Amino acid sequence: MLSIRKRSFFEIVFPLAVVFHVCYGTSFIDEMGASYLRWFFTACLFLYLLLNKQLLVPIHPLWRTLLLSYLAWCMLTTLWSEVPLLSFSKSTVFAANIIIFTSAGCFWTIKYGYERCLDWLLLILITALLSGLLGNFYKGSYVNFSQYNSLYMGLTDNPNTFGFIIAIASSLVLFKLYVSKKKRLIFLFWCIVLIIEVHFLIMSYARSCMVIFLCVLFSFLLSLPLSKKIQIFFLSFLGIAIIVVMMPASFLESKILNHIYKPTDTITIDSDSSLILTTRSTVWHNSYEQAKKGGLVGGGFAVNIGNKHFSDEWICKDSRGNNIDTGCYGREKGNSQFAITEETGIVGLVFYAFILVSFFWISIPYYFRMEVSDRVAMGLVLGAIIGLLLESIVEAWWDSSAGQELICFWTLIGVAFGMIYLLKRKLNHSKIG
Repeated sequence: MLSIRKRSFFEIVFPLAVVFHVCYGTSFIDEMGASYLRWFFTACLFLYLLLNKQLLVPIHPLWRTLLLSYLAWCMLTTLWSEVPLLSFSKSTVFAANIIIFTSAGCFWTIKYGYERCLDWLLLILITALLSGLLGNFYKGSYVNFSQYNSLYMGLTDNPNTFGFIIAIASSLVLFKLYVSKKKRLIFLFWCIVLIIEVHFLIMSYARSCMVIFLCVLFSFLLSLPLSKKIQIFFLSFLGIAIIVVMMPASFLESKILNHIYKPTDTITIDSDSSLILTTRSTVWHNSYEQAKKGGLVGGGFAVNIGNKHFSDEWICKDSRGNNIDTGCYGREKGNSQFAITEETGIVGLVFYAFILVSFFWISIPYYFRMEVSDRVAMGLVLGAIIGLLLESIVEAWWDSSAGQELICFWTLIGVAFGMIYLLKRKLNHSKIG
């Protein structure tokens, strides 16, 4: 008789809080009331962690102090902000989300172990696949970017949104591939899922999301035993050789260059290589000039220096008629590091650097001390974190209060610290034994 395992409150609420945040902008997720449910489940998650005394508790104490100091600094910028109401509200939500999702990621790993450390991504994976598969039936699923390409966005509101949920879910798919390597049917199922994911990711033309995927894939391969690396290398080489032989070289070249250059009607794939990031150059220039105005302490969290019209434009609506809070304020900043400097100054940028350096300083030695199966899981997490940091160069998500990248990044940080906690506990038990 089939038995259904009873799931805990946390096991249900945490993945729901994540999926309603990360997949916000996907049509069927939005129609469920994501704009309200994401905050409802986040509040439930906070109360659960608070009552169980799990808010940042298992995390490395020195790093925790550094993080809390940074969050306090972000909130402190309200005192000299050009738009105090915006800075206070955004920095408060920013701090709360970081604490909640870092704690939840850590607790999830401690509670369910390495084997299920990435299972909270399952709902995101299902959403991404449904969005991609069902989007083929709707003409509005394509954006005519130029005469050279049409960007596929499934049932989301943006190709980058679609590409991101595909890329971030790939870490779960690769881990499932690894753990099911001796179960042929299950392994075949996850191979098919990976192929579908890669297909949709290529269709989205989301280059920054491809970088995330490649970082995850590289970290996965790096974490495998040497024998597996050699095997995968020869299989990959054989697969590439077959593709090259079967397809015309000119066709492959045009497809590859199309994704590298992402040509517009004014920029072709024959243009100078310096134009590869032309869609970002103007945004970066403006953000750099604004960052210089940030000085030592910045202009205030979430603020665009020189723009004080937040209160007049507070109520705005998106394309679906939903109220949004910052869609009519400010500009696209295009680079997280410039945005940090503009909003929280050089002090904020130094905090940012110390937080990242200290995290890798703590986590990498533990990564090398792990057993192979555990190291693969940790490698996937670190790969996704590195991929998100590289994406932050072209997307200013770091200072977003509830962006999809922010939620995933800090959850992954928490998962990594959960793995470190488990390894420490294991090493301590072995010493006692």
